[in-house]
Amino acid sequence: MIFIMYQNEKLIGILNDLVRINHDRVYGYEHAIEDLGNGNQDLKTIFLEKISQSRLYASRLESYIRDQGGNPTTDTTVSGKLFRVWMDFKATLMGHDTAAVLNSCVFGENAALEAYETALDSPADIPSEMLQTLVQQRETIRSSHTAIKTMAEMQEQMAD
Repeated sequence: MIFIMYQNEKLIGILNDLVRINHDRVYGYEHAIEDLGNGNQDLKTIFLEKISQSRLYASRLESYIRDQGGNPTTDTTVSGKLFRVWMDFKATLMGHDTAAVLNSCVFGENAALEAYETALDSPADIPSEMLQTLVQQRETIRSSHTAIKTMAEMQEQMAD
């Protein structure tokens, strides 16, 4: 019984970490939209889609947490908080150019991807439906990472 409770707590902790990283993604993309200013409507639309996606992912994860008898977190990660401070500092020094905004988004997507990899590599016993959801979310984030990274590289090439 104690082992089952430990496994359950471990699973809830893993899921809450993923909820936090999705909260970080929401904040990061909201910040990116602000940093773009009045232009770049196409990018803003993409970022709004990522915000929606992250909220949906967090909601699904929160449902799993409740199903396991846990309480979903409303917080963000410590690294996400540090990243936001860094983004604010960097924007103050360098301005809000599109390449810098995209590179910040790439950094955020890297963190999200790593969080999902860590969760999926954990020894916790993840039920199959939940595992399938986590794999699906990770693959969508991987695709987002690749697309944002490609946009950042193209933006840098245009600036050269």
